[in-house]
Amino acid sequence: MKYCLNKFNSYCDESQKYLWFLLMIIIILSFYPFFRIGFTNADDFDFYLRGIQGGLFEDAYWYARGQGRFYFLFMKPLYHVPYLIDNFYFTKIIQHGMTLLSFTLFAIVVRKIFCQKEISILVFLLLLSFLSVSLPLYFFPIIAFPFYFSLSFSIFMLSLIFLIKYIETKKYYYNLLSAIVFALAMLFYETYLFILFYICLFIFFHNITNRGKSMFRNKLFYKEILPFIFVGLIYLAAYFLYRQTLPEKVANIYVGTTFAAHFNISNFFKILWNYNLATIPTCIYHCAQRVIDANSLSLTGHQPNIWYIITHTNLASLVNTLLQCFVFFLICHKMNNKISWKKIGLAAITLLLLSFSVHILLGLSEKHNASAEWTSQKSYITTFFSYFFITLLIGIAIYAGIKACSKVKWLKRGFIIVLTSIFFIASIIIGYSNDHLSRDYEHCQNNFTMVDKVLKKGIFNDISEDAIIYSKDLSSSSSAMVNATYLHASPSVWRNYIFAKTRKIWDINNSIEYIQEKISDSFQHDLYYIAYYDSYKTRDMMLVLSKINNESIHPDEGENMFYNATADEAKVYYYSNEKQFTLSFFIPECGEGASFFINDVEQKAMQGTNVITLNNTNKREEVTFFTLKSEHPFSVKRFMISHFVFPDTQIVNIP
Repeated sequence: MKYCLNKFNSYCDESQKYLWFLLMIIIILSFYPFFRIGFTNADDFDFYLRGIQGGLFEDAYWYARGQGRFYFLFMKPLYHVPYLIDNFYFTKIIQHGMTLLSFTLFAIVVRKIFCQKEISILVFLLLLSFLSVSLPLYFFPIIAFPFYFSLSFSIFMLSLIFLIKYIETKKYYYNLLSAIVFALAMLFYETYLFILFYICLFIFFHNITNRGKSMFRNKLFYKEILPFIFVGLIYLAAYFLYRQTLPEKVANIYVGTTFAAHFNISNFFKILWNYNLATIPTCIYHCAQRVIDANSLSLTGHQPNIWYIITHTNLASLVNTLLQCFVFFLICHKMNNKISWKKIGLAAITLLLLSFSVHILLGLSEKHNASAEWTSQKSYITTFFSYFFITLLIGIAIYAGIKACSKVKWLKRGFIIVLTSIFFIASIIIGYSNDHLSRDYEHCQNNFTMVDKVLKKGIFNDISEDAIIYSKDLSSSSSAMVNATYLHASPSVWRNYIFAKTRKIWDINNSIEYIQEKISDSFQHDLYYIAYYDSYKTRDMMLVLSKINNESIHPDEGENMFYNATADEAKVYYYSNEKQFTLSFFIPECGEGASFFINDVEQKAMQGTNVITLNNTNKREEVTFFTLKSEHPFSVKRFMISHFVFPDTQIVNIP
């Protein structure tokens, strides 16, 4: 038995050499689902458009006025940094690279505070393992407003590193540098005001512990704390003075920066509690059962039990979980018990207080305090901060358990095995949830992918500048959780997007009211309709641009004005791995001997549903493109593609 234990210990020591290599693999696998996710809210989409169009500082001026936040005059352009190069993967690398940096710096701070390498690696591993794809209205800054808040947190961590460096070396310029860097972090978000309070509290107790009551007569105490107090006072003065300079009608636009007019104490405490819930491992999984079920690729659908999850998780998630568990076990096995119970207790209390304090301003605001919708949320922007604090709290709890069992070897090893089993269950559930939710978010990104593809095909090149294009369908999505019309809230969103991509302006609009205003009895301009369809389980998409027969629409019917709209010609784009498929479209009225044409290839037409099988002979082409023309008008809304091929249907080849 002793021989086996010695061999095991030797194996663990040898495995330490490969620890960083294993962590690199875990990093890649943990962030992989997040590279599927594009825009999850309208703000990020606007930041993207502004980022590639320019005019960042002019935009910052108006944004600061609308928000009543002076710091946006300087910091708002940082929202656009990931989008300065118009490339999806460049954006994702910048965004998640900054998230990874914030994890790394946090782990460094943990190591410096507790003077132990193992607990810092454990916390870094937990941050990666518990990283969850959240629901859209949770606004968790890994998928919503990414980069901006992780950058601010990284700067905050640098401030703490400088402060710790000052305590270690007694070189005063580190204290000043810490205050200056923290001042920079405060320019990102008001929450840092409460974190500043804890820093000042730490400096106070650190001095009273080392010097007692005599610290009040010691100039060094004031030299240490006053730079931070000065930073806080300057910030508050600038904040409220800036708001005083704004016209009243501007300063109060955004209710998220105003105190609640009718403060509700119950809602306040609900916010403090609820906004931490998403940081609890597997919480998102339990809240997203409907979305997971909708995105299940299993023939029998999603089943909420651990055995089903283990047997139906994808290979990458399973490998990631096993690697995480191996590293987790390794770290726990190597932990010593040098951290005192006093330090553990103080850290736990501080972390709990911090995790609630970061939500205080939200609880006081009109936007959150007055709304039952917001108080029932399980996450918001500030949850990003509490994610670090709660995760470290979990890490400390794990350490405390191991420390309590450390005097009995078999008890310690048994406890570590139990912890590893619990960690395995949490990790496999989170990986399974991330896979399903990220695939759902992909549907929204597909809209942009499809538009990019058809722009390269020159979809609008032969359309006159005075034509009107109705694009509401393009702002829809088969996502189970993201309402794409919310993401694309602006009626002219696609006009702006296409202008940003091509520097050409077409009158593209999602608003039916806008179309009604443009159309009159003497309306002679061309009117086009974009029909967009995407598959629920795959990335298949179809976009049809039809030139509408003006007499077939009924403006007085409002949202139904295009219900019976028809066209004689259309451009059809199909994005799919399938290069042979069946197209169906509807002709309301059709005489004998009528024809329709696929790329000038004549086919017999019939009244009702017409079906034809198409085959793209260029198997390397991502988008199958063809034109549809008919002697009798067809419906602009009733198109369908199937991968079933009817035996008696003629196949038309598309070169």
